[in-house]
Amino acid sequence: MTYDYAKDIFDELKNYEGKATFEGSETGIDYFVLLPKEELDDFSLAGFLEQYTANTSFEVEGNHSLAYTIIGINATLPDYTDDADYLAKLTVW
Repeated sequence: MTYDYAKDIFDELKNYEGKATFEGSETGIDYFVLLPKEELDDFSLAGFLEQYTANTSFEVEGNHSLAYTIIGINATLPDYTDDADYLAKLTVW
């Protein structure tokens, strides 16, 4: 998705940090990350968590003309979702 569209969704998703029903089950999404989609190529959550330490949603800077996406991270488990379509749906429910 375009940066502007992804940023709008990201700004809304920040309201969903913490407990949420995700794909039919209760889960904790500690924070959301807005990042260039190319960052998900060969994505490793362990490597990502080593590189970025956060306790709230944040943006990974990149070229805004590239495609962007959003991931939700549960740092406690650790687990993540990169289902940007589902995350976008959360903002309209």
